[in-house]
Amino acid sequence: PTSESVAIPEEVPLVTPASTSDEITGLNDDGFVSRTTPPDSFQGPTLANFMDEALNGAQGKTVNVGVRNDAYGTGLGDTFSAAWEDLGGSIGERIDYDIDLPNYDTEAEQITSGNPDAIVIVDFPETYNKVGPALVRTGNFDPANAFVTDGLISGDLAEGAGADAVNGLRGTAPGAPDEDTATVAFDERYVEFEPRNVDRMTFDAQNFDAVILCYLAAVAAGSTEGPDIAPEIQPISAPPGDAFTWEELPAAIEALQNGDDIDYQGAAGAIDQDDTGDATAGVYDIFEFSGGAPEAVDEVEVTLPE
Repeated sequence: PTSESVAIPEEVPLVTPASTSDEITGLNDDGFVSRTTPPDSFQGPTLANFMDEALNGAQGKTVNVGVRNDAYGTGLGDTFSAAWEDLGGSIGERIDYDIDLPNYDTEAEQITSGNPDAIVIVDFPETYNKVGPALVRTGNFDPANAFVTDGLISGDLAEGAGADAVNGLRGTAPGAPDEDTATVAFDERYVEFEPRNVDRMTFDAQNFDAVILCYLAAVAAGSTEGPDIAPEIQPISAPPGDAFTWEELPAAIEALQNGDDIDYQGAAGAIDQDDTGDATAGVYDIFEFSGGAPEAVDEVEVTLPE
């Protein structure tokens, strides 16, 4: 379709379930852009805190950081590095690499240089498919001593980058509270209905919550017009108000129709959007790659930036 054949509506609110770039926070969007997943400014400190525990303390520990040179990579590289240094650790090498290089041998040598206590990689699979093998070729790379972020939590990563570059990697990705009633119920429904045998995916609960928030905001506004819906989304996602889960939609709808304030509790947990539309609550899953596949082994609460 082209712009001549499709009418592009203006002033339509966007609730994104997977866009984590910090650049979204500062958009001059008049409240029309929000999200159900925390921004990267939260994931950087959360990863730093996890590594602080995994390495028995950040104090005196050196980490080398390799990131793709774009908004996602440099943004997360910055927030992680600042948080790691706040914990008493240091950054040895920081390599921001071009995403279109034919090979990454030079960059891999820099990332693994200096005998760091750990390595952090912020990337997506299409680039890590070349970066990972280059790291292995240095002879100084052990995935068990490397940490990644949500962009590399993929079941296809070992197929593209090779098992030697993947198995042992640990990392963070937005998740959902394991013992939360609404989260457990969502998981049960996910595997119960057709199509069967579909694995849970990163951001699936956040996708679901984005749809429900838009629906509830339309109910609150009594309208399906974007300018009416947009200002209703943030208040519905956060305190104050009576808590309603996605399993209690009829009651939530009735409350909104009565003019009551509600606090939607999502499949991904509490969302609690702030005034910029950023989700500020929830958990990050801790993943570890084994047998070529990432497995969630723990969860940690979102760490808010200082």
